[in-house]
Amino acid sequence: MFTEYEIYNRYPPVYEKKHCGLVFSGGGGNGAYEIGVWKAINEMGIFQVDAVSGTSVGALNAALFATLDYEEAEQIWMGIKPEHILTLSDALKYLMEAAAFPMFLKQDLMGFLTAYGVAAREVIALNKTLVSDKVSAKRILESVFRQISSSIGGMFSQKGLGKIIKESGVLSRVEEKEKYNVIPCFVTCVNASDKLRVVFRLDCARGERFTKILLASSAIPFIFTPVVIDGKSYYDGGVGKNGDNVPIEPIYQNGHKNIIVVHLKEISDVERKEIDAKFPGVTITHIVPQKKLYKPNVLNFNHRFIVKTIDQGYQETKQLSFCQRQILRQGL
Repeated sequence: MFTEYEIYNRYPPVYEKKHCGLVFSGGGGNGAYEIGVWKAINEMGIFQVDAVSGTSVGALNAALFATLDYEEAEQIWMGIKPEHILTLSDALKYLMEAAAFPMFLKQDLMGFLTAYGVAAREVIALNKTLVSDKVSAKRILESVFRQISSSIGGMFSQKGLGKIIKESGVLSRVEEKEKYNVIPCFVTCVNASDKLRVVFRLDCARGERFTKILLASSAIPFIFTPVVIDGKSYYDGGVGKNGDNVPIEPIYQNGHKNIIVVHLKEISDVERKEIDAKFPGVTITHIVPQKKLYKPNVLNFNHRFIVKTIDQGYQETKQLSFCQRQILRQGL
């Protein structure tokens, strides 16, 4: 059951008997795998999806799936650069410039930012502001985390992601949903105040609210600033004990009996059975990476990595067993 229905119940489920529901998991840059899966099932033409659900990067992919065709979505992903996702927030820039960092911390900070894919020009610019001093590491780190955990903001800005969403054309499609046959799209977030899970009907959102829902679902605490929607703050829907990084529940509640779930990490047979047991009366097809995706840094949006991961999702999905394909074709 949902932890909270407040937003979800504004838009009642669509219970017409349909074909399949699709679930996109959260996982940062590993979300490129889901684009490869989409490419494969699109080519195979083995089923029709009538509703889609996603969390974090899965929410972005769900929005693309609900509104665009595969070629358009792939073009958007191919155009993503690390600096689009990880731009230093104004709050962090101010803090770094105001603090006098000792040399040993300076080196660690530069390595951290570079590892997370921050644009080289930003690292270089910030590097010039950091000078050797006797200020204690403890004092600096306390200041950093105090700033990050405050309402002022996280370490990185979501301006780049917001621009990607705006330029993708998904909102204009939603605003003419009948013309473009936009399907129900569910996005999971977590309320920053009570830590309860909330599911938004993205295809029913309009204007700035639409963009905010997608940004909120991807707002990893401390990394990004929580996003305010209707006076409440929300962050990444896959975080915490009430989060749901593999949001099957909205599709299940929508009445679908055949659900395809795209995972971004390996799951055991025991875990599969546990998931299936939570949703009785439905057939769940799990699409799981056969080899490990990039784990050290899920915020890796390097172009080479994106290309490689899309191909992995494509190739592995093309290898679905005959039985799995038959189940998907039936659209029970």
